[in-house]
Amino acid sequence: MRGRRWMRAKTGAAIAALLVVGGIATANPASANPASARTIDATAGPLQLGVPWAQTLDARWEPDPAAPLPSTTRQLSVVVPRALFDFQSTFAAMLGGKQRNPVTVTAADAATRTITVDIPEGYFATPEGQPGMASGSPRYSLYLQAARPMPDDIQLGPFGFPGEYRSSAIASIGFSAGGPGATDHSRTVVAVDASRYASESVFGIDPADELTAAAGETLTIVGGPLLDPGASATLSLGFDRDSVPMPVTVSPDAISLSVPSKSAMSGLLNRHAIVTVTGMGDRTSFRLEVPLTIVNHPTAGPGVTTRIAGVDRYAAAVAYSGIQFPPYSGSGRSVFLAAGAKYPDALSGAAAAAHVGGPLLLMAADSPSTVFLVGSAAQGAGASDIWTIGGPASVSYADSLNVAGLAGTTGPWRVEGEDRYEVSRRTADTFWPDGADTVFIATGENFPDALAAVPAAASQGAPVILVAGSQTELDQSTLAELDKLEPSHVVIVGGPVSVSPGIASQLGARGAGDVERITGSDRYEVATAVNRRFFPTAEEAFVATGATFADALAGGVLAASKHAPLLLVRPDCIPTSAHAALDEWDVSRTTLLGGPASLGPAVEDLVPCR
Repeated sequence: MRGRRWMRAKTGAAIAALLVVGGIATANPASANPASARTIDATAGPLQLGVPWAQTLDARWEPDPAAPLPSTTRQLSVVVPRALFDFQSTFAAMLGGKQRNPVTVTAADAATRTITVDIPEGYFATPEGQPGMASGSPRYSLYLQAARPMPDDIQLGPFGFPGEYRSSAIASIGFSAGGPGATDHSRTVVAVDASRYASESVFGIDPADELTAAAGETLTIVGGPLLDPGASATLSLGFDRDSVPMPVTVSPDAISLSVPSKSAMSGLLNRHAIVTVTGMGDRTSFRLEVPLTIVNHPTAGPGVTTRIAGVDRYAAAVAYSGIQFPPYSGSGRSVFLAAGAKYPDALSGAAAAAHVGGPLLLMAADSPSTVFLVGSAAQGAGASDIWTIGGPASVSYADSLNVAGLAGTTGPWRVEGEDRYEVSRRTADTFWPDGADTVFIATGENFPDALAAVPAAASQGAPVILVAGSQTELDQSTLAELDKLEPSHVVIVGGPVSVSPGIASQLGARGAGDVERITGSDRYEVATAVNRRFFPTAEEAFVATGATFADALAGGVLAASKHAPLLLVRPDCIPTSAHAALDEWDVSRTTLLGGPASLGPAVEDLVPCR
């Protein structure tokens, strides 16, 4: 299961049409033209209704006191709204007076929306069939129920598990008995004027069929009457996040959505957002939820750009984790925790997380809200164990335990040491127990070089070892760790100011493998050079600010999971070396890590620095 994408809507042909919207619209994200109009023909191609993830119906119709049933009635037919037939399962029925008693459903005709039940002879005269009382009037109720277990391979919502009964309908039709007509043994009742009626159908959409649209674009979906004219729409990060209004126009055979402009989307997660349309139809309230990727067409670069952001670095790391592992998309993963206020331990943790295929989540000190946020994200990511990188001064024991408890995992396990360098060595020891063919060396005295190295190192299955780069030689503990790893290739990331010539000479003299240094005139050129070295081609690229570390830490793990490079850029423009790499790769998508305060509009438009 690749992720959670839901759609709630009216049932029938309209739903079938909507289920293929994403597949039709995503042929080529780069082909969409901003501020343009595009029509999506939902009737083109085969329509596959499929099985809803969940359906619910809770309805009650009051009796008509002017038309009581004869007490001799042996067969009762009820005409109900279409929604009751959308469960595609066998109906069960109970007849209730003072207590409920099973009765036999003899017919269920979807074409006429009629369900017929047999009433036992003499039922109304027996103790079991004594009438119930409501406001002093005798009353009976016919209860109709339907329930369907979900197939094992269905794409479930947040609290569903294979085999659960996630679809259920309960409809009760009240009536009175004892009216005239002793020879009238059958009666048809039309269920109208419900005192209570709530119906909903939920459908899953595979993330591969996600709709892609440009900011400012108008999308028109045709294929049948979908919503009432009073429908409204919003665009949001998910189901409980901030949202912005989305203009919607509904006609008898189409719905048009206007994608908010970039300015309206500032700060929102405009990748894997949710379009929610609400309305009424056929006595049924419904929601239509469509996964949508908002893209920008840059003015100075290839492909399209998208942005992943959060209200702070901790929420952003959760957002990156959610893209890497959509909620409830599987289990058995190691989730890594590291301090978000300082970088050293997280640098080592990012390389380990990328190596084993788990997300990196950042922790704030003394913040119960962050513990809850991270614990929920770890559970959603399918955590089987929690690894904390760094000692209790970085992430407390209590916070690690609480996150593990919220996630329902084993552990938490911890890698710690006296300083950042020992933590780095022990991290390599723990997650590369059989050694590594390639080892990356970066200074632990600053963050940019190691940040850029994470996806490149992951592509080689390599750890990133932090060293005191300004020293003239490596300490014995680091040399001993390299002896255990036995690399045939050592990559030094950064120039001689970051990792001294003495260290490079020492590595070469000790036979630690072929020693290669990747350098540049500044942190941006170093990041570009290391990524061009290990990513000769790329279909997608990630960019993060090189001025701070938080976005690139957790975002680098996401980039590694996509086998994509991570470039460091300035907050207000793309360095010329990075821009040249994007052009050379000719990427179809560039994903910005961080909000507009970290990466401004010019970065979104891939404008090169001058």
